[in-house]
Amino acid sequence: MKKNFERNRFILTLIVVFFALTMLSVFTITVFSQKSRADAVALGESVLIQEHEQVTAYISRALDSVQSAAINIEYMMKQGVENKDILNYLCNQTSYYSKLIDENFTGVYGWINGEYLDGTNWVPDADYIPTERVWYTEAVKGGGNPVIVDPYLDAKTNNVMLSVSVMLDDKESVLSVDIVMDKLQEIAEEITLDGKGYGFICDTKGLIIAHSNPELKGTDFKDDVEMKSLYNRIFQVSGRGNFEFNRNGIDCTVFADNVLGDWYDVVVINNSSLYEETAALTRSSIVASLAIYLLIAFFSGVNYKSSRHYLAMIEESGKKVEEVTNAALSALARAIDAKDKYTQGHSIRVAKYSREIARRMGKNEEEQNEIYTSALLHDVGKIRIPDDIINKPGKLTDEEFTYIKLHTVSGYGILKDISGDRMPAVCARHHHERYDGRGYPSGIAGKEIPEYARIIAVADSYDAMASNRSYRQALPQAVVRSEIEKGKGVQFDPEIADIMLEIIDEDVNYDLCQKDERQKRVLIIDKTSDGRHILASAFENEPQYAVHTAGTLKDADLLLGMKEIDIILIDENMVEKSLHDTLAELRNMKNGVHVLPVVGNNGESLYEMKKLNITDYVTKPISPPMLLEVVHAMLN
Repeated sequence: MKKNFERNRFILTLIVVFFALTMLSVFTITVFSQKSRADAVALGESVLIQEHEQVTAYISRALDSVQSAAINIEYMMKQGVENKDILNYLCNQTSYYSKLIDENFTGVYGWINGEYLDGTNWVPDADYIPTERVWYTEAVKGGGNPVIVDPYLDAKTNNVMLSVSVMLDDKESVLSVDIVMDKLQEIAEEITLDGKGYGFICDTKGLIIAHSNPELKGTDFKDDVEMKSLYNRIFQVSGRGNFEFNRNGIDCTVFADNVLGDWYDVVVINNSSLYEETAALTRSSIVASLAIYLLIAFFSGVNYKSSRHYLAMIEESGKKVEEVTNAALSALARAIDAKDKYTQGHSIRVAKYSREIARRMGKNEEEQNEIYTSALLHDVGKIRIPDDIINKPGKLTDEEFTYIKLHTVSGYGILKDISGDRMPAVCARHHHERYDGRGYPSGIAGKEIPEYARIIAVADSYDAMASNRSYRQALPQAVVRSEIEKGKGVQFDPEIADIMLEIIDEDVNYDLCQKDERQKRVLIIDKTSDGRHILASAFENEPQYAVHTAGTLKDADLLLGMKEIDIILIDENMVEKSLHDTLAELRNMKNGVHVLPVVGNNGESLYEMKKLNITDYVTKPISPPMLLEVVHAMLN
């Protein structure tokens, strides 16, 4: 009967594992799919941002050019310069613009002092009336501000043209620059999402200014029913956005960005192409999940047959493991600080705030020390979290945040068997519970949450906001206070939150805020390039250090004058007179700078260090970990 029970338990375990793995796979695929779709949309919007900047920069050059020329011509007009000289200026500017600024700037012309002047020496027909031309009338409407005239298709050259015009100070003269839109065509041909989809630039009247397909450049789509429907959706976009559109029975995503008021950058891509990678990875995830389950079932069956033989042995050895575990848990609490320097600082600060809150609540010294210890170990479970998640710069993904949340349960598991005091384990488990019951891992609410855990929750949240993170600086004190205030009765115990608010209000200078820590600057002085390279390579993967090198003391002096150097590493081969004099010279160059000699591992060099009473030095060959540890100790 016992055998049947174990067999049934084994089958039930497989069913539960299959169900759990299925749910986990569905959740993972759903989260991944949502994230991938969000990334695809973000990619589309980033492409639009780049194109927006290129188009704006290009048109801005035209605006700057016409304004610059207008200033010069206005000055010439005020000085009484004749039109023939102004014409010469326009000719020179036309040549200058087309050769040195942009070959697409085809000509500078205008109505000046009652006469049409053209920098290309073009002479209009007799029926050409400049003051009736759109470049003139739009400039007059602009009232002295530069205006961009609606693009038009030149019938002779089949080029889309654009005029930028400005009315001069006399309120009658107008200056204009013509631009061939070839550059915008180049930009349009590059508008894709990783080589997928197509893009175009259009105006609100339906004219295609530029298109990924050059043959469609200059096309007017306002009379095309399908394109008119697309255009209407595009023009509803305010600023930058995206929407779904069905074209010829194919679902597409359209990204649109308003440029210069009357223009739009547009990218159109089939959804099947946009989400192709997501679909492939989803299929792969399903296959992988099934394969994992089959492997679990296979090896579980094998282990089931052999495990019963070892159950007695495991039970006996488990007692010994428990004894070893108790000793190891003490070491784990200390090891968490060595895992991450940030965690160390955070835990100490949270412990101090928690003890101060407990003091103000009337707790005795023993209770204050107890909560200090509990707060110091509240994040010990993070030792189970991968380093790349703990130290990740920027926002965590949902999956990564799920891992982070596991540290409460992990911490409880690490601390629960510490004899004599279960409170650190309880606080490690419940310091992320919320007063309204929406916290984790247990979702308990109000006074059901252990009091010490409620205290640590407030202190932990305060320090998280008042400390620097890899993705942001510490929040302003007013913002921190507002968040604590808003969290009363929702996230925090209101009585404990009020005590934290008292502490904040007393901290007038925001002394509890973690101070900014700028990058430490290291200056390496060595005659040989190999020596400089060896020393510099030790800092390659240490972003908290910025390394500068010098091959002579003169170069070092120049760098010390320009840079705020924190520590100097100098090889003994730089010593010309004596090491004592060289070190004194360096300290005179930069008062207060740390100096770390790099010497040979020989009796003479080591005797020199002892004679000069120098305890901080490193010996060759260089050990990067040893060097980094010595530098860290000197600077901290």
